[in-house]
Amino acid sequence: MKTNKNTMSKIAQINKEELSKVELSIVGDANKAVNDLKGKVKRLKDVQEEFAEAKMKTIRAKQQAEKAASLKSPFVGGFSINPYQVMNDMKAAAKELGVDVKKIDGYGELNNFIQDYELQLRKAEEAKSQLNKEL
Repeated sequence: MKTNKNTMSKIAQINKEELSKVELSIVGDANKAVNDLKGKVKRLKDVQEEFAEAKMKTIRAKQQAEKAASLKSPFVGGFSINPYQVMNDMKAAAKELGVDVKKIDGYGELNNFIQDYELQLRKAEEAKSQLNKEL
């Protein structure tokens, strides 16, 4: 019986050692899993901040877009002096004097700016139209 008791004691000792090895392996795995989860949790918190920032930027952009879309043509307010009336007055004066309107100082520059203004106004109206489609 003594041999049997010794054998059982050795078997128990071996089982404890193997159990310790298994426990150490599992503890190591648990530590690795915890470290992995820590990284994932931190990244998820960072992602939440990124989403919150993106949301605020989107809200601000939408507010700016809505403000821009509410502008009325011609978008820049009225003229301090009506360039179209000045152009008509120049043409009338040239006709009355019998001269070519293009020879009057300022006519060419005024004409060029009127054309550029009309081009830019059309582009602004098109941009507003495209913006409204996005809203």
